[in-house]
Amino acid sequence: EIRFQTTTDVSLLSTMTIDDVELMVCTTNNTPAADYSDLPLSYGVAWHEGGGSRKIGSNWDIDTSFSSGQDDGTDDGVTFPASWAQGETVNVTVNVQGGSGLLKGWVDWNNDGDFADGNELVIDQTVTSAGDQVVAVSVPETAVLSTPLNYRIRFASSAIGGSSGSMANGEVTDGQTAGVSAPCAAPTAVSNLSISGNVSAGTVDLSWSNTNADSYEVRRSVGDFYFSSGLGTLLITSSSGSYQDNTVAFNNVGTHHAYQIRAVNSCGSASSSTHAVAEFEFTIVPGN
Repeated sequence: EIRFQTTTDVSLLSTMTIDDVELMVCTTNNTPAADYSDLPLSYGVAWHEGGGSRKIGSNWDIDTSFSSGQDDGTDDGVTFPASWAQGETVNVTVNVQGGSGLLKGWVDWNNDGDFADGNELVIDQTVTSAGDQVVAVSVPETAVLSTPLNYRIRFASSAIGGSSGSMANGEVTDGQTAGVSAPCAAPTAVSNLSISGNVSAGTVDLSWSNTNADSYEVRRSVGDFYFSSGLGTLLITSSSGSYQDNTVAFNNVGTHHAYQIRAVNSCGSASSSTHAVAEFEFTIVPGN
C-alpha cells in the first residue's frame, strides 16, 4: 500500500500529477550470528550458531553469511602433521572447548573439490570432555601427492549429519594440510662388502659400496657369526663407505669376529650379509 499526502482539496482537482515519490523501506535482519565454513562452494556450506558455547580452539568466528576464505588465519584448534606420506597413520589433534559433543572431520584426499569420496571422512567420534582430542588418521595410498589438501572439522553437541548444513551450536574449521609425500623406501643393503684383518696391527679394515642410506651402522659380534643372540656391539655410525676397527682383540685361537653393516634411513634399515675374521694357530717351518 502506498499513500500520498497533499495540501490541496483533491475534490477541486480534475487531475493530479505526481512528480516525485520517496519511499522509505524498513527491514529487520533476523539472521543469527554464526560461524560459516570457508572452503569454496563446491564443498558445501556448513554453519554453526550458538555464539561459541562449543567451539574448536580458542576462537569462535562470527560471520553473517558465507564467504569463501573469510576466516583464513583466524580458525584455530586443529593440528595436522607437518609432513606425512601415502600409507602412513598419523595423529591429528583437535582442541575442543565447551564440553562434550560429537566431532567429525574430512580431508579431500583426491583434491577434487568435495568430501564425497568414501575414504574422506577421517574423524567420527564422541567427545566426552573438553581439551585436546588426538585422532589417528590413515593416509590412503592413493592420496594426491605434493599438494596441500583441504580439510573440514566440525564440532557440536548433537549428531552432525555431514560436511555441510546447519548446527545449533559448535563450530566449523576449514583449512589445508601439508602436501602428502610418496612412501619412504627402506634403504638397500650394502654391496661389495670387503673385510680384511691385520693380526700384527690388531686392526680389521672394512669397505662397502654406498646405497640410498642416510648412514651406516658398523656392528661387531664375537663368537656369534650370525648375530643370532643380538645386534652385537655398535662400533660407529658413519656416512662413509669404510671403517677401520682398531679395538679388536686377536688373542683367542679359533674365535670368530663377525661384522655387520646396517644401512639406515628415516624409513628403516637393511642389513648386509655378515663376514668374519677367524684366529687360528700356525707354525713357521724354517726353509719353507
